[in-house]
Amino acid sequence: MNIQTPIETTAVLEHVLKTCVGDGDANFEFTFRMDGTGSCSDLDCGGDAIAFTWDREQIEGLEGDEMSGALQDLAREIFWEAVNDQLDEERVLNDLDFGTEEVTFETGSEQELERILGLILYSFPSLWDPERDAIEVRINAASESEEAEIDDYCELMEDAEISDEVKHAIRELVDYALGWNSPSGSHLEYNDGAAGRASGYSDCPNTVWFSVPRPSYHEMAEAREQLLRIFSDHESRNEVEKLLRTGD
Repeated sequence: MNIQTPIETTAVLEHVLKTCVGDGDANFEFTFRMDGTGSCSDLDCGGDAIAFTWDREQIEGLEGDEMSGALQDLAREIFWEAVNDQLDEERVLNDLDFGTEEVTFETGSEQELERILGLILYSFPSLWDPERDAIEVRINAASESEEAEIDDYCELMEDAEISDEVKHAIRELVDYALGWNSPSGSHLEYNDGAAGRASGYSDCPNTVWFSVPRPSYHEMAEAREQLLRIFSDHESRNEVEKLLRTGD
């Protein structure tokens, strides 16, 4: 955070300084009034000034560079602790806000989800025409605003050869499985808005990608019964039996 030297506009009543915060060079102006009140204005995005209070004793007896340094430290503290969260969509982002593309499992595991996904696809023989060697499926992890689900734009869901009825049944079955194998994680991606501000980025789910290989005759024959045993353990056998009859 690079804070410029404060400009004392009224020797006794107030001190004003301009500051640049964050990687996007967001510019703000702080006014420190000697009655213990103050305000911060967003020089780039405008809007109403944000009021704050401060302890004038923090600069008591200081002059020149010492006062400048104290006000710099104070502005830094006030911005991140009291101002930034009030900026809503124009909030300045820090490194932690961007997240990572790593997926973590709150319950279950990636291996268990892959196993159940394979059994679900093997339970629909109509999917496996002689020309199909594998089916690719992408799962969007849960974020603060969205539940985990199959990505609408993965190979499985965009395949015109698979009926909408079967796709719906598969989606419902996977949703059940995601209830106890729960991937989560999201990250921010730039959307051509204001750099370094929350409005300039979109929250995107992290993804888990699977390629389910063509099953053997033996795997296909046993898939439904294995799947029903798993769902019975989670008290959802009846609902799953109805979904598995889709496409018969």
